[in-house]
Amino acid sequence: MQTIQAEKSSQPNRSGRPIAEIARQEARLKIEKENLEKEKSVLMGTASNQDNQDGALEITVSGEKYRCLRFAKAKK
Repeated sequence: MQTIQAEKSSQPNRSGRPIAEIARQEARLKIEKENLEKEKSVLMGTASNQDNQDGALEITVSGEKYRCLRFAKAKK
């Protein structure tokens, strides 16, 4: 059974790439996507207050404070 799988995985598909290579790329992309989702959740900030003098929005991300002078609502 293992011999059949090894032969099958080395056969190219319609695009000419071996099936094993595609499986490796899919696994790598899945891990990369999971890592980006983790990073995204870490970088999510909270808007703490808005300064009335210059309209700056103060944002805290991972304990660091930032002042945002220009911003737009996120598109859904």
